[in-house]
This record gives sequence, structure tokens and C-alpha cells, in this order.
Amino acid sequence: MPIKPLSFKGDKKRREEPEDDDTWTTPDSASDLSGPVILVLPTTPATCLASDAHGNVFASAVENMVEHHVETAEPHDVRQVWVANQVAGSGQLSFKASHGGLRGDGEAGEPATELVIKMQARFKPRVQQSKASRAQEKVSRREMEQAVGRRLDEDEVKRLKRARKNGTYHEELLDTFIKALQTFIKALQTFIKALQTLINAVDTHQGAVVRGAFA
Repeated sequence: MPIKPLSFKGDKKRREEPEDDDTWTTPDSASDLSGPVILVLPTTPATCLASDAHGNVFASAVENMVEHHVETAEPHDVRQVWVANQVAGSGQLSFKASHGGLRGDGEAGEPATELVIKMQARFKPRVQQSKASRAQEKVSRREMEQAVGRRLDEDEVKRLKRARKNGTYHEELLDTFIKALQTFIKALQTFIKALQTLINAVDTHQGAVVRGAFA
């Protein structure tokens, strides 16, 4: 998984959507962990796990921190960033650096095994779900026209896209289809009437010709 460029305290940030939020936050639970993380160790002064280009794992000093509160720690070096992944079916986590992995063993609750973990906000599950939900809201004009069976005007496209966001897409699509069907039926009825008028005119003309022949 690619790691986006690190952001540092004091950097001017552009306005971002939740899924682009590169700020570092504390996960609400272990199941939240995904993507880039920093693993802060229970040391004084504060350090975090890092891995160099040779795959060596070592403790690296934490420089980005507010008033020595480890909960505010952020990485200042890409070597301090690990990528967390949930191990399917095991309830366990794996942490990988760009040059290697990490495994931790120890009794739960021991101070020496406690870590403060920070992650990028955009990888929190609720942000990912929100992103997926917005992706489902998107539908192309071509898809809508195929569903209705004809070309749509701009107002119809806007109305259907708005309905997609509001969760009433299928109802609006059905309504648009019914209106299109009604328009087609009216056009067909008009055509049938015109055809009947033409047939009557032909019959009248032929009758006049026949009568003229026997006059």
C-alpha cells in the first residue's frame, strides 16, 4: 500500500474530504487499525519503532509531539511509518515497514508491551464506508438512459442523480420510465390515428375511381 507524503505540524493544509484526511488520530478500537500507523513505545524520552533500508528495526526518537504527550505523537521520518493490516480470520494484526515486518509477543497488560498507536484518519472504517457509499451514489448518464430506454434531458439527469443521493433512485427511475412509456403510447396513438385517416382517404379515393369507371 503506497504511503502518501508525510504532513508535519505547522504545514499549511488544503481543505480535504474525510477520505483524504492525512492527519494522525487515535483508533477507537483495534478493529479500526488499517493503513499507515506510528507505533510509540513506552520509553522516556518517547521513541517509536522504525525500520531502515536494511530491514533493521530500531527505536527512533519522536520529534513531533505536543508537550510530551505521546497521544499527540506524529512521525517526522518515513522510516517511522508502518502499514497495519487485519489478518483475515485471525483477529490479529500485521505491521509492515517498507523493508520488512514486525511481530510482538508478551503478556497483555505488561507496561513493556503497551504501545500508543496513531493512524491516518482517512483509513478509519467509517470514512471508508462513507467513501464506498458515495461511490455507490455515482451513476453515469449512459446507465440511466439504458435503464429508461431513451435519451434523457438535463433536468431528468439532475433529478435522477439527486434521487440517487437521497436513496430514492429506483422510485424516480420507475417514474421516469412510466412517463417515457406514456409519451410513447401517446405518440403511437397519434400515429395510429394518422394511419387510419390515411387508409380512409385511400379507400375514399379508390371508391371514387371505381364509381367513375362504371359511370
